[in-house]
Amino acid sequence: MPNPSDAPSMTSARRPGDRTQAEAQQRPVPAATGGLSRADRLGRSEEFRRVMKKGRRAQGSHVGLFALRTASPRHRIGLAVSVGVGHSPARARMRRLLREAFRVLRQRMTVSQSVDLVILARQPWPGASLADVVAELTQLGAQLRLTEA
Repeated sequence: MPNPSDAPSMTSARRPGDRTQAEAQQRPVPAATGGLSRADRLGRSEEFRRVMKKGRRAQGSHVGLFALRTASPRHRIGLAVSVGVGHSPARARMRRLLREAFRVLRQRMTVSQSVDLVILARQPWPGASLADVVAELTQLGAQLRLTEA
């Protein structure tokens, strides 16, 4: 008869995909994964206000784009997604789309000086795809002479 103490315990068995505590504490560097690091984002309300007050503005059918040239070493982004876009899941989806569109847009930017951008989404955009958002931001960037249309 087998001894129950010889059986593997349920707590020590690892399933595929499980991470150890040390592995869970190690986070990938955002820049290495294509993400936006803290240095790539506007974080303080004063920075948002400065860009929106002193910067140039272009308004599209779904989003507004504010741009202010700066002396910082990189392009930075700030997102403002209004409650008017929808409930929390809709706003979160819009933020994800806008972040990804910024990653695409910054590769297309033709300005030599770095720029702080604020993207303001105020109204719902149901069924928006990444291509739709990139197209609108590219058009707005061309109006502000940040990209070529």
